[in-house]
Amino acid sequence: MPETIMSTKGQITVPKAVRDALHLREGDRLLCVVVDGSVILQPRNAEVQSFIGALASHAVERTSLDAYDLAVGEGISDRVEGPADRPERRSA
Repeated sequence: MPETIMSTKGQITVPKAVRDALHLREGDRLLCVVVDGSVILQPRNAEVQSFIGALASHAVERTSLDAYDLAVGEGISDRVEGPADRPERRSA
């Protein structure tokens, strides 16, 4: 499995095997997503179809899209404004 080292400036080099597998070129942008203490790098110039199922292993059974939308909104709000005092919510 390819490995890299972070520089003192916080920069990393994406290993050639990874660049080749993702068809990355100089100037391509990567989205960095932190999930359960791991980082997922997703090329920003990829087609939308490549995103489908990327986080499927983190899905919670019987959770509605409305519940996911609410959780995402609360997560964004928490990052911008800080955690709000809100009542416990029920699973949708």
